[in-house]
This record gives sequence, structure tokens and C-alpha cells, in this order.
Amino acid sequence: MKEGTIMKTILATTRVLLLLWSLSLCSCLSHEALRSKGDIAYKANDYVVAAKWYRRAADQGDAKAQSILGAMYYHGLGVKKDYVVAAKWYRRAAEHGDAKAQNTLGAMYYHGVGVKKDYKEAEKWIRKAAEHGDVKAQNTLGSMYYHGLGVKKDYKEAARWVRKAADQGDAQAQYNLGTICETGRGVKQDLEEALAWYIKAAKQGHKGAIKRVNRLAPTTLPEPIPDYDPGGC
Repeated sequence: MKEGTIMKTILATTRVLLLLWSLSLCSCLSHEALRSKGDIAYKANDYVVAAKWYRRAADQGDAKAQSILGAMYYHGLGVKKDYVVAAKWYRRAAEHGDAKAQNTLGAMYYHGVGVKKDYKEAEKWIRKAAEHGDVKAQNTLGSMYYHGLGVKKDYKEAARWVRKAADQGDAQAQYNLGTICETGRGVKQDLEEALAWYIKAAKQGHKGAIKRVNRLAPTTLPEPIPDYDPGGC
């Protein structure tokens, strides 16, 4: 055998051995280490590589990686956009107790995205997230009680959950609680408290709250205040 051929064979064999060694190292990585590699790739905007690392971590049961992978499928980052697959990964993360995944899965059931629209199923997951302290879930659960979606209409429960979110500084919840206090639904009507919550939301740029403040106490806030797209109760 010629010397050049021998060298080529040695180099090829070395490459294979190095590849096998690299793969064996990766197979030994913990799910935290795999997710960390995904985080590095994600921050570098290399979403394709990030998705591969997150999938490996997710397959090992890493709830955070499962939730991130769900978001990547939801938005089409590094993978083809697929709401059904997104819901699958969010569900796995939600079942592992990830509050953000629970809230997002609940929202998908609420709107019928990637799953069949189902307010009761939405309420189940949103409640789990709310009980874990997720501020968006708390406000949404309050809204569901307010409108009777997936649960029996109950203004007192609506006020209780919305207040939890408002106390955490969520502008939409503060606006909603202001509305509840102004109308006296679920709480004793109190225009002063309503105004106080509207002011808190308005200072965060909530457009609806700004209008309410300007109506109830037009000299309370300076202008201009940035716009905010309101919703809620």
C-alpha cells in the first residue's frame, strides 16, 4: 500500500473516531447542559442549531427546553411553524409544572390554536399557571370568571384573581380592577379605589386607563402618555 493511501486511511479513521468520541460526549450531557447549548445558539440567532439542542434536552424531560421548543414551533424559529406540534411541546412542559407553558397551553385552548377550542380545558391549565403565580394567567382567570367562560360567572372570584395580578403590577389587571371597583361588580363600588388603579395602569401607558383617568380626574396625569392597546374585562 502506498504511503499516501495509508495516510488518507489514517486521517479518515481519525475523523470517524473523533466524531464518535464527540457524539459519545454529547450523549452524556445532562439536560441542563444540552439546554445551555441551545441557549448559546439561540442568543447567536442560530435557531436551527438551537432547536436541535433544545429537542435533545426536551427529550430528556427538561420542562424549560420543552416550553422553548413549543415557542419555536409556534413562531417558526429554526423549525417549520406548526401550532399542533407547538401545543404538544407546551403540554409536556405544562405537565412538568412549567407555569408559562401552562398559561400558553391554556391560551391555545382558549383561542383554538393548534387544539380544538375548549374553555374548560383552557380554564384548567390557566388556573394551574395562576396558582403558580403567573400574573398573566391570574388576570385571564379573573376575566374568565367575569365573563363566565369555562367556569360559572362569579364576579367575586373575578375580582379576587384580577387583584392578585394587579398587585403584581400588571397594567391590564390594574385597569380591569379599576373597572370592577368603578362598577361594583364583585366588590363594593368605590370610585376612589377605581381611580387609584386606573392611575397605576395609566402610568404604565395603558390607553384605556388614561381615558378613564381623564374622565374621572382630568388634571391627575400629565400628557402625553404612551399608547397601550387595552383589552380585558
